[in-house]
Amino acid sequence: MHSNVSDVSDYSGVSTVLSTTVLVHPSDSDPNATDANAAFGLTPEQIHEMLDPKSPELLRQYGGVFNVVRRLRSSVTTGITEGRDAAPISWTGTSYDQIEGQSNEKRLIDGNVSPMLIPAPLLNVPEINITQEPDHFNADEETGNSVSRNVSIKTTETEPDHFISKDPLPNPLDSYPTSKVHHSSDDSKEAFYARKQLFGTNVLPEAPKHSLWDFAREALKDKTLIILMIAAGTDVAIGIYKTVTPPGDPLGFVDGLAIIVAVVVIVLIQAVNDYRKQAQFHQLSDFSKDLSRVQVLREGANIQIKTTELLVGDICHIQAGDLIPADGLVIQGFNLSADESSMTGESVALNKDTVNDPFLFSGTKLTNGVGRMVVVATGRQSMNGRLLAALDAEEPEDTPLQVKLGGLADLIAKWGGYIAIGMFVTLVIVYVINHHNGQSSTITIVNDVINLVIIAITLVVVAVPEGLPLAVTISLAYATLQMLKDQNLVRHLKACETMGNATTICSDKTGTLTQNKMQVVVGVVACHTFGSENLSTNSKHEANLMKVFTDVKSTSVLRSNTTLSVDSQPVSRVNTYASQLGLLATADDSDAISRSNTINSETGTIFRKNVLGDIPDVVVDFIARSINLNSTAEEVITDAEEAAKLAKAAAATKALQEQSPRRRGRSPFRKATGAANNSTDAEADKPAAEFVGSKTEIALLEFTRGKLGKEYVDDRKNTDVVEVIPFSSDRKRMSTIVKIQRQDRNGKLEGALFGDREVIKKWLFCKGAAEIVVKLCDRYVNSEGRVVPITDEVRKEYESAIDTMAACALRTICMAFKPVVGSQSGENTDDENLILAGIVGIRDPIRPEVPGAVADCKRAGVVVRMVTGDNTTTARSIAINAGILPESDEGFDPEAVMDGPTFRKLTPEMMDRILPKLRVLARSSPLDKQILVQNLKRLGETVAVTGDGTNDAPALKSADVGFSMGIAGTEMAKEASDIILLDDNFASLSKAIIWGRSVYDSVRKFLQFQLTVNIVAVVLTVLSSFMTAVSSETKTPLSALTAVQLLWVNLIMDTFAALALATDPPTPELLNRPPARKSDPLINYDMWKMISVQSVYQIVVCAALYCTQVVWTSDGMDVIVGTNSDEYTESYERMGTLVFNTFVFCQLFNELNCRVIGRELNIFKNIQKNPMFIAIVGGSVIVQVIIVEFGSRAFKTVSLNGADWALCLGLAAFSIPLGVLVRVSPDLFKKKAE
Repeated sequence: MHSNVSDVSDYSGVSTVLSTTVLVHPSDSDPNATDANAAFGLTPEQIHEMLDPKSPELLRQYGGVFNVVRRLRSSVTTGITEGRDAAPISWTGTSYDQIEGQSNEKRLIDGNVSPMLIPAPLLNVPEINITQEPDHFNADEETGNSVSRNVSIKTTETEPDHFISKDPLPNPLDSYPTSKVHHSSDDSKEAFYARKQLFGTNVLPEAPKHSLWDFAREALKDKTLIILMIAAGTDVAIGIYKTVTPPGDPLGFVDGLAIIVAVVVIVLIQAVNDYRKQAQFHQLSDFSKDLSRVQVLREGANIQIKTTELLVGDICHIQAGDLIPADGLVIQGFNLSADESSMTGESVALNKDTVNDPFLFSGTKLTNGVGRMVVVATGRQSMNGRLLAALDAEEPEDTPLQVKLGGLADLIAKWGGYIAIGMFVTLVIVYVINHHNGQSSTITIVNDVINLVIIAITLVVVAVPEGLPLAVTISLAYATLQMLKDQNLVRHLKACETMGNATTICSDKTGTLTQNKMQVVVGVVACHTFGSENLSTNSKHEANLMKVFTDVKSTSVLRSNTTLSVDSQPVSRVNTYASQLGLLATADDSDAISRSNTINSETGTIFRKNVLGDIPDVVVDFIARSINLNSTAEEVITDAEEAAKLAKAAAATKALQEQSPRRRGRSPFRKATGAANNSTDAEADKPAAEFVGSKTEIALLEFTRGKLGKEYVDDRKNTDVVEVIPFSSDRKRMSTIVKIQRQDRNGKLEGALFGDREVIKKWLFCKGAAEIVVKLCDRYVNSEGRVVPITDEVRKEYESAIDTMAACALRTICMAFKPVVGSQSGENTDDENLILAGIVGIRDPIRPEVPGAVADCKRAGVVVRMVTGDNTTTARSIAINAGILPESDEGFDPEAVMDGPTFRKLTPEMMDRILPKLRVLARSSPLDKQILVQNLKRLGETVAVTGDGTNDAPALKSADVGFSMGIAGTEMAKEASDIILLDDNFASLSKAIIWGRSVYDSVRKFLQFQLTVNIVAVVLTVLSSFMTAVSSETKTPLSALTAVQLLWVNLIMDTFAALALATDPPTPELLNRPPARKSDPLINYDMWKMISVQSVYQIVVCAALYCTQVVWTSDGMDVIVGTNSDEYTESYERMGTLVFNTFVFCQLFNELNCRVIGRELNIFKNIQKNPMFIAIVGGSVIVQVIIVEFGSRAFKTVSLNGADWALCLGLAAFSIPLGVLVRVSPDLFKKKAE
């Protein structure tokens, strides 16, 4: 492992020494291992100094952006390595110093855009004449020593020195060049671990997790409990004094000790509950972090990894809408701008490039453009990480329901305090009057007063409904975890409860109402139609439009060639990706290799022959470029482990190429793959590559690959991009200006298209919404492949084709191009004089579950509105299929469908009239969505809205509940949302309504239960205390419920009841009622009726038991009135036990009663689905029996016989039939109450 140490290249005076001994695994205990700083050309401290504040001067001293990449032992074309057998490309770009030395003219291409600002998906690596290897930390092949290399870049007079090239991209998986970027695979692994050791991972600082002891200490800070424990401690002291003072009471301290133990139990249970709640919310947080993914370049392959797995040196793909995952430097990009307001407070977006301002900071938002950056600081070392580490942990904000219940709890506690103080003062006065003769000893008087204090404080403890906010928290914690199973990730707790009362949903179409499985199924390409058999209609009106495709007249310019299905046979993914990356060589003497290498080409040839006829190749090329260049979608490997499988595919290809034609046999590729991985099954080594990006763009790329036989990677790497005019929701199109050089096969048009030999140097390729792009065209490609002026007849036929596709719920896309004359550039370049090349229709089927989910929303009183960028005809057809609009024309309101431009022009008066009817907003922009949301809220609606794009963020913020897409959504959209739909499915959104209503109902159930307990406990304590103070033999105030008994009741009604009632699962019946209005009270008439009747019943029963003595004799039951009778010696303790037992079981039976709010009579419905409820009620019953039978001195109870138990349970169980009577009774006072 050890090797010689050599001096590495001098970076502006900073000398760095590299020793491979420092490249060790963190677990290696080698005592000779030194600081990992020596392994890299920059330390975390140097990087931080460069970033804070931004220091272009330091960056220049470090050699510029690209020298920083090399210092971090990375490469802009291969990224970092994990020690796999993948070969990085030999590359170096223009250095910072070289750029600085160029004139401003040299930095621009034809005066348009900096060469450093080319969109990442369109980038190509230049051909570089390597005299020596780039300034990586390289190893000499023979000696293994580290050496420094220099680079000279081959340039010409006609081409500027930038990143674009006409030559093919070097094969990422070829063998290493003569000098490798790293010493060896072992060294790469060690460097990978050293990178982690030195720079850390991309995990941001978190608020510290509280221990169980922390929560217990927090609970003990409650002032009421502190006073209660002080009083109990005093009582213990008095009890001990009585024990040691003749005549002595050996158990005198038990009462106070029992109170202290009860308080400790309450505190521990509350702490455990808070600890579990913390664990649940951390589970949600961890899941949210795992959602965030980023595309990086590692070992020459594009892969997707978790954001937390980013490392310093990673080459990271970024695009508009992303939250920057780590601090970095721009190395390539186009039109990049970032919102750094979260970091600097500056509200204006800042332009980013590799020269003037390449600095990007984690947590900031990329508002525009697309590009790549090198990661220079992660996690705690990043600017955002340092900022978070310096801040105190923020407490989560209370939800509206928590605030409302907190206010109610404070109000109840205040009145409970007033009653307790009033009772204490009154009882002290009565006690003084009764004992003014001085017959009682001082210790007795002090003891009695302490008991009064304990009763008063316990009354406050019982009166304060700590369980109200707790019930919301428990219910929300339970609901959010269960919602995760329904594909709803709740980011803000208030959204969960708000969603239950949503009155309208403004939903996107693509991916939410539809499956987001797009496929080109029909089209018109150079006046040749295909796929007409794939059209389906919903009405006779739409069927008539199909005649454009099926009944083409002989004079029509659109030629119907086919019933050719657009579905092609599956192709081996290994072959597909190997062909895409140039891994399969073409051999003239091998049909097998030719077939493996040109499957897509042959598929395209078949399609072109059967559909497009004799259209020149240049026309097909231009149509493919219109799609391939105007797209940010691309294929990536979704798992770092799969990167190695590409290397196996390369090895298989190499083995195949080395075989002679005679030895190849019938299945050479399978044999070669077997040689590479000791397996005869090539399918086992398919790389896990997939397209990422817009589903519309992916469908088009698959069309060009499968039908036109054109690979997007070939068009992108062989094209000299001059300028990109990005897609926007206003323009509805994207355009790219490129140079086509003389050596390019399309440079000389050879009579195609224009019928002359003119050489066109710059071309504009456009792709966008069909009805918009068609209007910008004044020429079209005819069936012979020639460009001719467009006539009114031709335009009408194309528009009819668009209408036909739209009526069949297809998204229509138009491809066009034109030559660029002179120095035309900017957004207006594609506004006119385009050449119409073709139109395709893309099908995105409705999700099967969507019509049912929309029907559920309607049943729940929630209006569903669809907001889409599709044209009006397509939008209406999809809305009908989804059930948003009626199928028949009879029930259709013309004002239910409107397009964005018309909507924007509505006056406030017209808006108020149309909004209640509006169901579909087509051709809308994000601004239209925001205006719609704001106006609906102005009309008093509770609005939920979905969004996936960067521009949807304002609408998501404006809505009461914002839903972002977990699959298609940008990071900015997710950041602005309250809930993330993990599956982008509307049906998941409708489930959020059920859970929101469940939370709301759970809180109301608990509120109904707890207010009943509070009222009965307070009234019973006050009445019994005054009764004994006045009429008892000792004239000493005694409560029917002792302090320890009240604390047990408090435990039942607060923590346990909150857990039991807040975890009831939701039922579909929750959708059978309209949403609650914002003005509706939390406690409605039905709840007040139940609270009042149950409270009165329990007070009467318990008071009757307390004022009488029930004696069981041989003749039956005998009731003795009064408390001074000598006929029953244990009257007081037995009487108190009966009251206590009956009171507790009344609460347990009423807890069953409170499972239902409203008129539902079956209180046991779905009880088996809530094991928590069954466990808590069953456990409470068992503990109550133990307390009564064995509580003795601590709880002041005596053992009851069977008849006593029957009496208690019978009186308590009557709460259930009483609840039924309340529900079926007429609402005599309801109208007056409302």
